[in-house]
Amino acid sequence: MTDIVSRRVAPAALLLAMVLLSGCAAVLTPSQVKEVQTFAKAAENCAQLPPPVISAYAEALKERNLLDAAVTSNSTIADKQFRDAFTEKARHEALTEQTEASLAVLRNYGALLSELSSDEFTEATAESAIRAGKVMDKASETLSKLTGETIPQIGPIIAGVLRAGAGIYIKCRQHKAIKKAVADGGSIVRKITSRIDSLMNIYTLPPGEKTENVLLREKDKFLESFLSYAKARGPQKSHTDLRIFYDDIESVDQAVMLAQRTQKASRKLVAAHDKLQKAINQKRTLKTFIEEVQEFKEEVDAALEIKKKLESNGS
Repeated sequence: MTDIVSRRVAPAALLLAMVLLSGCAAVLTPSQVKEVQTFAKAAENCAQLPPPVISAYAEALKERNLLDAAVTSNSTIADKQFRDAFTEKARHEALTEQTEASLAVLRNYGALLSELSSDEFTEATAESAIRAGKVMDKASETLSKLTGETIPQIGPIIAGVLRAGAGIYIKCRQHKAIKKAVADGGSIVRKITSRIDSLMNIYTLPPGEKTENVLLREKDKFLESFLSYAKARGPQKSHTDLRIFYDDIESVDQAVMLAQRTQKASRKLVAAHDKLQKAINQKRTLKTFIEEVQEFKEEVDAALEIKKKLESNGS
């Protein structure tokens, strides 16, 4: 008897779900949700890119100060240069509060979209997405206080959409929340990418521009310091000395490449987000990848490869 009832109930529940979902204009196709997932992961990864560039510059400063200290005959000056090597590194390596807050907003926006586009979306996933929205809003609030700019708070809106109903409406609520998050995230993405772009200008513009490429400038100074060191050491300079020098120069070159890739990725981020928003508001299956989203992902992936080499070189 129980089996007969369950066989009758299951089709009935399925039919009811289909009727309810057919009345939900927000339902996305699997290909649309997949594009949101791709964008979300790339956005999270993009937020990882600027810090290694800043750290590479700080490391170059430290090494140059150590070289200068090694060839200085005055012990007082040498001691100061030695201490400066580490204080300068710490000062430059520390992200500014604004940069840290900006990257936190982007990272958490990606995390929010990742939760919302989960393949297995349940009530528990919905609550996890709501928590992600709160974390993002906290980062946005911090950035607003530091810059004076108004950063939209999207957490309460997402929570309202996800908690408006229960049970079989979950897919409809999920997709409504995705659309709302992407729609409200547009202005946030523009603000964050503008900040990343400006920051990377410091490390990418060629010498002579309004903002000097501090990495290339430091590379030249480091070369001068090493030549002084090599001259002072004479024939005593070792293979180890040359290897350290080579690794340091290579790290600077990789940092410049990473800065350039990061800047390209941040610029593609806006185009990808705009295209994504349009694509998920069309009632059709996407036949191919969204070109702009794919280009953004590829640019971030390429930057991540340089980041790995840079971090490996410094380890």
